[in-house]
Amino acid sequence: MNVSNLHLVWMLVLLLILPSACSKSGPPFPPEQAIEMINVPEGFRLEIAASEPQVADPVAMAFDAAGRIFVVEMGDYPVSDTPLSRIKLLEDRDQDGYYETSHLFAEEMHYAHSVMPWKKGVLVACAPDILYLEDSDGDNKADIRRTVLTGFARVNPQLRVNALTYGIDNWIYAAYPKFGAGVAFPQFSDMGSPIRYPDHPDTPPVDAFEKGMDVRFKPDQFQLEAISGNSEFGLAFDNAGRRFVSWNNRHVRHVVI
Repeated sequence: MNVSNLHLVWMLVLLLILPSACSKSGPPFPPEQAIEMINVPEGFRLEIAASEPQVADPVAMAFDAAGRIFVVEMGDYPVSDTPLSRIKLLEDRDQDGYYETSHLFAEEMHYAHSVMPWKKGVLVACAPDILYLEDSDGDNKADIRRTVLTGFARVNPQLRVNALTYGIDNWIYAAYPKFGAGVAFPQFSDMGSPIRYPDHPDTPPVDAFEKGMDVRFKPDQFQLEAISGNSEFGLAFDNAGRRFVSWNNRHVRHVVI
């Protein structure tokens, strides 16, 4: 199995919420038992990369250059006035494929959706902001936290800016679904404002939400654009640089122009 397939398998396992202790008579099952019940296509295999208590409520993850995994835990989903989202940093210190060491890298975020290694830290999509977090003193906990971009809508917590992805063109792409205000839950009715760099007002704000467009940006050059196509949750590029986006009712779209 090549490295890409192995990473995909690990991601699928990690994103399953696998309890660490429960009855064997029915679900939920412990990780070792649950993994035996999952059928995969020929040529693939499943391995447990991490499970509770190392990680809980995972919604997104990313590998850094050292092979560590940053995981977004959204403990405040579906409804919580308390910011319970956090970022875990997982390490496989004995190189056996199981990430046995877990650090609480950052916490007290509200409905965080995505994480992407960048420079010496990570970018985190957490509407209304995209945050930069960095551990500057080597204790595996972020002590630098600043807002890179702000203005993103805070509507349904399933439908906020997400899927930070580094493109081959050196732009960072983000899915930014357009969705209406909350009805049963009026707290999900913040339609946002034009996206902007709060520390660099010379860059013109971009109103991607009203246009129903995704965004791309270069934080170190203070560049920002709305781009053709729109994704609900997740986006990806193929080896030719073509962009694909996803919606619940249309699983794969190719953004042609």
